[in-house]
Amino acid sequence: NIRQCKINAQKKYEKAKKDIISLITGLYKEEYKKKDGSWNINKIAKDTGYTRPTVYKHLKDANLL
Repeated sequence: NIRQCKINAQKKYEKAKKDIISLITGLYKEEYKKKDGSWNINKIAKDTGYTRPTVYKHLKDANLL
């Protein structure tokens, strides 16, 4: 069912967004910053289990890039 697929895709998107944002706003957020102040997308991707493009997309959507 196409409707159910869209619902599942939205849930997956929201879960990834929540996981990534909570990681970079938590107690250890400084671990994910580079010396120049930008986010270390590769480290975030590795620690969350999401791909680099997914992390980049969510950071960009949240205006954090």
